[in-house]
Amino acid sequence: MKFSLDNLAAELNPVREYKTLILGLSGGLDSMVLLYAVNELIKSKKICSKLTALHINHRLQVDSDDWERFCKIRCAELGIPIIVKRLETDSLKENKSDLENKARKARYEIFESIVDSDSCLILAHHFDDQLETLIFRLNRGAGIKGLTAMPQSRVIGSGILYRPLLKIEAKSLYDFAEATELQWVVDHSNANVAFDRNYLRHEILPRIERRWPNYRESWAKSLELISEAREVTEEVVLADFSSVVSDASNKLILSLLMNLTKARQRNVIKYWLMKIAKIEIGWNKLQHMVNEVLPAASHSNLEININEYLICSYRNQLYLLRKYAPLPNVCHWDLKGSQKLVINNNGVLMANQTEGKGISGKLVDNLQVRFRQGGENFRISGRPLKSLKKILQESKVEPWIRPRIPLIYNQDELVCVVGIGISASASAAPEEIGFSLSWDFPNN
Repeated sequence: MKFSLDNLAAELNPVREYKTLILGLSGGLDSMVLLYAVNELIKSKKICSKLTALHINHRLQVDSDDWERFCKIRCAELGIPIIVKRLETDSLKENKSDLENKARKARYEIFESIVDSDSCLILAHHFDDQLETLIFRLNRGAGIKGLTAMPQSRVIGSGILYRPLLKIEAKSLYDFAEATELQWVVDHSNANVAFDRNYLRHEILPRIERRWPNYRESWAKSLELISEAREVTEEVVLADFSSVVSDASNKLILSLLMNLTKARQRNVIKYWLMKIAKIEIGWNKLQHMVNEVLPAASHSNLEININEYLICSYRNQLYLLRKYAPLPNVCHWDLKGSQKLVINNNGVLMANQTEGKGISGKLVDNLQVRFRQGGENFRISGRPLKSLKKILQESKVEPWIRPRIPLIYNQDELVCVVGIGISASASAAPEEIGFSLSWDFPNN
């Protein structure tokens, strides 16, 4: 699409209701064209929003301060208010690996802090930026989501980010800037083909255009098809997730998940991890999950580390759980002093006074709370002596909960496994004051 004020006005239609348009202004050609053009539309009353410029000084180039001054001067000449933010880049410079992405993250944090529900952030990304981004992501082995074109609109903070120039080619912006005699800053590092984007822009794309002059139209069609494929994939994964999710969103029914094709299993696992834990799992790990972990989980109990989470399997369920913090040492509990005990990293124990039930009131000033060490035996009142391991298995307690169940000791005798049972020697006699214990466990 050729750039013109009328075309820009049409592209801005979806954001006309916002009181303020905050324009990301670098001082380069693209953002200066957008600044000038939006200001002209406001002056001619084709847009009723107010315009504010936002310049972020990245402080990564020797000319950064000059660009900041240029933006301030041009905005003053046009009568446009400008917000200037300076990045604290010392920490970024200490480790220069992935510097561009770190600066981008810092930039977007500023965007989110400034944009509110009455404002819309507009950026000057254009069609050529889309094509360059596509090649970068292809080179990184991106999937459908990564290959999808930059969205024209998305939520940022409590407002909206909008890109009105995504259908406009860079040459058309340049022609407009020349025709209107605009000024802009030139980042001389853009000529350095040692940087990947510059190499692509100056070496690769011109050769492609010489060989295939209409490549932009073809790639634009591919981007549209990829976007459609992503929409379909998202619809399928939502339906699949709904069909396999258990009674809580962090639990999947393993047998139903295994009935899906491997491609759909991968999509569900990827969606699940993002939904619950905001984890973007890589392709190799995703393949490992579907090809090795899920088949093994269907016939054994597994625990797989995924960042700060665990994927656990038990009784035909797949669980996604945040890793638990370490357990405390022995806790002393005097029920006469408090009938509530907060256990560090492990929830809360509560004692309710009863009659003829629970732990005998005679013992309540000499109780200890411990946790499994292995090899414990226990006799629930009225039942034979068994290993604690066997009791917990028979009670169908999830494996990752078993080490955390509070064990109540009187001296060195295990007298209660909370939620499971009490020994005969510690049980309250009929008509005797007792205490029933419950454990409020901090579920993920």
